[in-house]
Amino acid sequence: MLATGTACRDRGTTGFSPERASKHIRMLGTAFGSRPTGSESNRRAREYIADALRQAGFEVRLQDGTADTNAGLSVPVVNIIATRPGRERGAIALVSHYDSRSESRGAADDGLGVAVCLEAGRVLAARPNPRYALLVAITDGEELGLMGARALAKTPEFGAVRAFLNFEAVGTTGPARLFQAGPGNSWLAAAWAASAPYPAGSSLFTEIYRRLPNDTDFSVLKLGGVPGLDFAPTGNSFAYHTRLDAPASLDPETLDHLGDNAVRLVERLDTVDIGTRTADNGTFFDAAGLTAFAYSSTTTLILAVIAFVLGLLATYKAFLAAHEQIGTARVIITTVWSFSGVLVIFGALCLACALLRLGTGLEQPWYGQAGIFLVFLATVALFTLWLLLLIGRSLPVMVGPAELPAAVWMLTLPVWAILLALLQRAAPGTGYLFAFPLLTASVLILALPVRNAAVGRFVAVVVTVVAGALWIPLVWPLVEFVVGLFGSLPVMAPTWLFPVMAVALMLTVGPCLGALLFGREVRWLPSGVLTSLALLAVVAASWVMAVEPAYTPERPERRALRFAEDLVQRQAWWEAGTHERDLAPAGTREGAPRGWEPLSLGAPALPVFRPVAGLFRYRAAAAGLVAPPLDVRCAAQAVDGTADVDVETTVTVGLEGTGVAFMLPYGVTPVESSLRGVVRDGRWRAMVMPVPAAGLTLRLRIPRDLLQKWSDARVLAMVHGVPGGIGWQRLPAWLPQETFVWSPESDFVLPWPSPEAPAAPAPIGQE
Repeated sequence: MLATGTACRDRGTTGFSPERASKHIRMLGTAFGSRPTGSESNRRAREYIADALRQAGFEVRLQDGTADTNAGLSVPVVNIIATRPGRERGAIALVSHYDSRSESRGAADDGLGVAVCLEAGRVLAARPNPRYALLVAITDGEELGLMGARALAKTPEFGAVRAFLNFEAVGTTGPARLFQAGPGNSWLAAAWAASAPYPAGSSLFTEIYRRLPNDTDFSVLKLGGVPGLDFAPTGNSFAYHTRLDAPASLDPETLDHLGDNAVRLVERLDTVDIGTRTADNGTFFDAAGLTAFAYSSTTTLILAVIAFVLGLLATYKAFLAAHEQIGTARVIITTVWSFSGVLVIFGALCLACALLRLGTGLEQPWYGQAGIFLVFLATVALFTLWLLLLIGRSLPVMVGPAELPAAVWMLTLPVWAILLALLQRAAPGTGYLFAFPLLTASVLILALPVRNAAVGRFVAVVVTVVAGALWIPLVWPLVEFVVGLFGSLPVMAPTWLFPVMAVALMLTVGPCLGALLFGREVRWLPSGVLTSLALLAVVAASWVMAVEPAYTPERPERRALRFAEDLVQRQAWWEAGTHERDLAPAGTREGAPRGWEPLSLGAPALPVFRPVAGLFRYRAAAAGLVAPPLDVRCAAQAVDGTADVDVETTVTVGLEGTGVAFMLPYGVTPVESSLRGVVRDGRWRAMVMPVPAAGLTLRLRIPRDLLQKWSDARVLAMVHGVPGGIGWQRLPAWLPQETFVWSPESDFVLPWPSPEAPAAPAPIGQE
């Protein structure tokens, strides 16, 4: 099964109004702003969304409940479920989430998705007599572990869904790419390829995403076997989950194109059997955003086998042509030169990245200058390649590399074939990047007299177009995404990472250009001048990378700040997590903590669930204790006829968004619990995020004799912001923000009040 789209079809009006959709984003990102689950702004946004869906003609209900996981986390959520009937059984769903992170206004994540659902839903609801029902599901609690999706998956409305589209965002610009499809059911990606007027996506991103510690609602909803497609823009991922995710940062074209794609795709699905089920994942990709392709796993395998076999045959023909022209000795010498050259270029790139880190003293000197960094890598690679060519040309002919198109293809085709075979086994969704250039080159070489240099260059032109259409549009999005990714994760990017990406491009596009240019002297410019210009380019790019700031207001460093207070030990301190080494991580303004030390120096430990986020972590003493944002009361009651007691704990909070975790003493596990808990590190614990405004009651049943250990029980409170914080971000005035974005949090450890032990029941017969 092979589906393709065309460059111009269906790019007319779909009825999707960018102006209407932009209004929704402004309301969500500005009027309501940050919308964490359980907050007042979350409630107001929910009412706005539900009202917009009712006005569009949907029947709307609010799913109010608590979702939990086997990790001991419970989250109260309110999903918005809107339905519009169709002629036949089955429904198509548009899905997004309306909650946001506390430190973000959520214009793109996921105001973009909500706006597309609302506006595309309005257009699609106006269709006369649609074949399938339309479900618009806007979930809550996505940022707290995909909790809204967990609740949605159990509803009868989603039980009727046979295909769904999920809209997410990890950036604010560029095309909203199709980056996940499944489970199986490659027919759904084929519908996308055949209908999207502005196709953007690749199963390459699926292979990358499944190896990252990230999830979307799609990850939960697909578990029921319903096939879906997951879309998200990735450009400017530096704004993801920060205050920079505001309406002004969202590219209007991103919204417009995603909306048109959504409408056309649902219209397409309304014409096919959405009950189709197949097991294969298939391959999908766009070519320069002009057209798209999608085909099954079987087709992927067949193409790979054909390309592999033809590649080996074409290799043999190219070898014969090269051998006839230069002989056995020079074939061997050229082979050694070529593979040594790749290693030298890779080493030069690794050295350049290492020197850049060493010279700037920064772990991510490229973060704020990702575009210049790409130029820097290109100039280093090209300069190294030029030096290798000069060295080869300066040697006697018999010991230098042969610059023949036939020799280039003799060496390139087996490399492509091997890489294709490896990818077909490990990541088949990426194999197309080598399969089509290999197939194109092999067919042309087998059909044409490759020993003719002009023919060899013609082959190079054609293969360059094919390889370039597949690879070049991916270069900047991948570099930008990876740079932003390692700026958000507490992981240092390895020195070899970006050189590997550069070499992957070089192994595909580089040989094509080599076959086109080798053997031609540059007569209009002496080689000495070219060398000087190439060296100047390297020096200029290196200078810009060294002097330009690594972090800017548009691409700030992500830092975490935590106020930690242990009311059992009567002590408090500050913790900070950074991506760069900094012995004053929270700044030096008046009021900022002093005396920061690396966290590994043995400061007292706080029993929280995770360390403060950051590649480097620091701790400083706090000036004093502050009142915790919650009140805890506890009582116990005997259970008739047993040796158990019921312990009832009531929690009320004084600050919106406060979460609570209950930790029983070591070795104590309840017989029953009103909250789902888990045993971790020897302690039973259960967490609720956030505590409802009306309060929370936890009921436990435990053996009476375990009350003796109660003094070791703890209650943890977790809240966004830190003491002295102001504004919607709850940040203190002394915290520097020019080139930093912060995730502030306060954690409190309290003794779990000991319940008053009830009188032991009298033995039977002695009442």
